[in-house]
Amino acid sequence: MEAGEGLTKIQIDGSVDLLKKYQAISSETIVRFLESNAEQFKVEEEVVLTLELKNVQTLFLKIFEFNTETYYKKTLQPFNTGVNLDGLVASTERKVEDFKDRPANKKYIESFKFPELTGRVGLFIVEFIGNGLSARAVIKKGSLSLIHKPTIAGHLAYVLDENKKICLGDDGPTGVYFDGQYFPAKPEKGGKIFIPYGKTSMTAKAILLHNGFAQLCDFERLTETYSFSAWIHLNSESILIGNKASVVIKPQLQINSRLASNELIKHAKVTLTTTSYIDSIPVTKNFENIRFQNGRDCILDFQVPPYLGGISVSLECEVFNITQQKNQQFTASKSFPVSTHAHSYNMCEVYMRKEGKDHFVYVLGKNGEPRPDVNLSFDI
Repeated sequence: MEAGEGLTKIQIDGSVDLLKKYQAISSETIVRFLESNAEQFKVEEEVVLTLELKNVQTLFLKIFEFNTETYYKKTLQPFNTGVNLDGLVASTERKVEDFKDRPANKKYIESFKFPELTGRVGLFIVEFIGNGLSARAVIKKGSLSLIHKPTIAGHLAYVLDENKKICLGDDGPTGVYFDGQYFPAKPEKGGKIFIPYGKTSMTAKAILLHNGFAQLCDFERLTETYSFSAWIHLNSESILIGNKASVVIKPQLQINSRLASNELIKHAKVTLTTTSYIDSIPVTKNFENIRFQNGRDCILDFQVPPYLGGISVSLECEVFNITQQKNQQFTASKSFPVSTHAHSYNMCEVYMRKEGKDHFVYVLGKNGEPRPDVNLSFDI
């Protein structure tokens, strides 16, 4: 009897545990999305959401449409899926009662279609409510992106739609909202958007707008930064005493690594300094108010003095920075040593000079004087 009673008690206790587990499983309610659901859909694509359900007999569906432009201008933050929906009126409400015959202890998968969102552009919240639980999905229909490049005057930008086509702005307001300013697209110029450079470089969120739809993106607005360099050349064959030699200057001005017009260069001044190898006394010649033109070299002529030991060329100029409202100074220089042979035992040197279409060979002494009756040999 004792053994039998003990066995009966174990069986009863085990049955109670199983009953409790069954009741717990049966009473559990599940309303959740599958991870395979998409978050973004194309404009003409039908929205389909799949849920895992359990112990739900009636399901309520609500669709809320958000004004993305107002939301992003207020927060400048990505959309918060936990936003409070109290007080908001759903644009669409639906009641589904197809689950009354489903057993409470069984999970099942259901897909829901939303044809009312086909062809729509915007940000939507779809909320499912069943047996005291809710699940929320943020659906994005359509997308915008920004392409831009720095130019001489600022950023040239375009807003693209989900098919990477330029939003011209002829079918609704299109532009970029950045740093409290709105920069519209110009339909007559193919949707171009011009964003001027700022006083300082700035990276922040920009709001892309097109036909009532808005999207956040990161944008770096550059400041107006110039860089300057100059190619300075002197033909060594032209350095003959009493001869007219030429210095060739080819400037290059860039703004944010983009070529800028040389006509922006103002107050250019070139100082040419020659030094004698006898007394090392420098002699300077200034070329004032030089104007540089695009595609043309600047050529400066000077007379070659006797006893020339070296030549140095320095260039000073200014460029007006519009965003900074001040002039920026730039310089470039180059030195040209001259082989004097002052301390050489060679009493003469051979030079070649082009005159018209012909080339002439000169044999000159240390002071540049002609040396006659010198035998030369040539390999042609």
